[in-house]
Amino acid sequence: MSTATSTLAEKIHVPSDFFSHALKEYKDWQLAWFRETLQNSLDAGAIQVDFSIKKVDDRIQLSCTDNGHGIPLKTIKKGLLTLGGSVKSNHDKTIGGFGYAKHIILFAHYHYQIQTQDLLVTGSGTHYQIKDNQDFIKGTSITVLLKDKVSIKYLKYCCKTLAKNYSGKAHITLNNKQIRSYSDKYDYEIMTVLGDLKFSEVDDSGIEIWVRMKGLPMFQYYLEASGQIKGVIATLELKGNPTELLTSNRDGLTSDASSQLDHLLHALTHQRQQFKKRNSLSLTFNSDTEHINQENTNPKSHVTDLKQSF
Repeated sequence: MSTATSTLAEKIHVPSDFFSHALKEYKDWQLAWFRETLQNSLDAGAIQVDFSIKKVDDRIQLSCTDNGHGIPLKTIKKGLLTLGGSVKSNHDKTIGGFGYAKHIILFAHYHYQIQTQDLLVTGSGTHYQIKDNQDFIKGTSITVLLKDKVSIKYLKYCCKTLAKNYSGKAHITLNNKQIRSYSDKYDYEIMTVLGDLKFSEVDDSGIEIWVRMKGLPMFQYYLEASGQIKGVIATLELKGNPTELLTSNRDGLTSDASSQLDHLLHALTHQRQQFKKRNSLSLTFNSDTEHINQENTNPKSHVTDLKQSF
């Protein structure tokens, strides 16, 4: 048995491809990049968020610039540039808090830059430097150069899809052109234990629902429906603590919340008339009053892959 003759001070090393693997933990990291940067801007109180997508030499550059309250130096060091770190705790006002999105926002890419008030951060992976920003900006601007070759057309599609389904007060632009949100008016509205559900019937089959938190689209859910049932387009505005309802990558719901959503979508398929007549709905589906009859049906629900509709 060997014995230590001295004490060595070491640190945990992060391999160079660690953050590239993080991209694979998202259903669609390209959509998630816009979602997470927009969420950070909204949490900072921004009412104007400007996205930019362009080619720089042989790489694609993404940027998100807002007029929020900026990021203090302490937050940059302890939250943004610390693995697993987060200073967001007021979930009544903010959406984030997992400390995970920075992997795809910053670290997974070839190079990143953060401008916020009088600070400038430049880096690649876990290496970065902070210095004074010569050009003071009120809010925050995040710019990344991507490692991988991706479609600019699809990046624009992701940005526009997210912005069009956003229901908050902030104005969003892409390459200096404003993106207008879809109308949030639906034929029916009902309160559920998960949150406020709004929906309208359409001629297409199936149920398509955007799940949102404080107006920000998290992901789209789809339920196949058989028979002569009319289709539905819907939004579900989640109510509650995001860290308890959403998975860490925010591409889906935690186990209990996901089960409730499955019940909700099946009920919306098979008990449509009850939905139309009620203002609230309990998700106690094992009771006689809320039992769902699923005989002779084989519905399949899943998070929508935007690339299939692109």
